[in-house]
Amino acid sequence: MDIEPNIIAFHVNEEVKSNKFLSSKELVLFEDTHYLGTGMYFWDNKSNADYWVEKKKKDGVNPIYVSKCNILLSPPLLDMTDKEVINRVERFWQNYCNKINEKKTNQHLGTILDVLYAVFPEIYGQMKVSKAHGFYNSRFLHSFLYNLGKNTYVDNSHKTIYCVRCSSKIVNQELFYIKND
Repeated sequence: MDIEPNIIAFHVNEEVKSNKFLSSKELVLFEDTHYLGTGMYFWDNKSNADYWVEKKKKDGVNPIYVSKCNILLSPPLLDMTDKEVINRVERFWQNYCNKINEKKTNQHLGTILDVLYAVFPEIYGQMKVSKAHGFYNSRFLHSFLYNLGKNTYVDNSHKTIYCVRCSSKIVNQELFYIKND
């Protein structure tokens, strides 16, 4: 029996959207141009979800629901932490822009990925989950790691983000906690 690779992931949202996801497994799609394009976004650990809870609180969202689920990572995965994958995306994008005579090739990554998904469904349409590391310069290196100085190569200011485009890649969704202010 093969076991499909998966991760536990967390999603942060308002009550209505979270309930829709929890009750029907319907993805809460977000059209994001800066990260990985259109999809439902997840964090890979509770602390990263808590960071997003604080952002939602500042935006006036109350209550805030944190959902937990497993994301199935069976291939193909668009892994934007892999240099070879990034190189392939860049080549596809440059070739596509050359073919349509597009001069404005410097777009946000999410925009590029959405175009590639639409134009090359036989390749990118198969990739129902994308992964990237986000860098948040407002997040500082944890003092424990910082105090190790040159003795550590670990950095907690990069956050792993997953973007899911297909509900078939979500299992075991449940309410993790509700944050009320």
